[in-house]
Order: sequence, then C-alpha cells, then structure tokens
Amino acid sequence: MKMKASIFVEHGEGVIRMSGGSLTAFVPASVPLEVIELWRQRLASHLRRRIGRLRRAERRWKRRRTKRVRLTARMRPVKKRIRKPLRQWDPVPRR
Repeated sequence: MKMKASIFVEHGEGVIRMSGGSLTAFVPASVPLEVIELWRQRLASHLRRRIGRLRRAERRWKRRRTKRVRLTARMRPVKKRIRKPLRQWDPVPRR
C-alpha cells in the first residue's frame, strides 16, 4: 500500500492518501503515523482473508451451478415429440 501526503482542496488541511489494490483511503495528517501503520497492517491482512474467502465462495458457486446443470440434464431425458400424422387432403374441396 502506497502512502502520499497532500493537501485536501476543500478544507485546506493536510491528508495522507493511502492506495493499494482496489482501495484508496484519505486519512487526516493529524492522525499519528503509528496508528496509520497499525491500521494498514490490519487492513492488509483483513483484505487478504476477505479476498480469499470471496474467491472460494465464487468457486463453490460455480461448481454448484455447473453440477446442477449436469444433474438435471442427466436426470431428465429429452421428451420425444409426438408427431401427428399428416392430414390427408381431399382433391375435392369440402362445402
């Protein structure tokens, strides 16, 4: 996670921009650096665990979905269409 100090435009106060992966956070410069470091470590481990859990859930869902499709295809054989015999047409039209 990269850290960069800058000034927030609206209020004119100093902020620290922390960005890494798909997350960007702005922390006030008044927050001690030790607190930011602790938060960063905790967030990194939490994100790692959460991303792993999400990936696992996605794999499980995909496996379930494909299994369900395969099972239903195997259990239900395709019904044969009942073909009606062609109607015999009379050469003389009916009235």
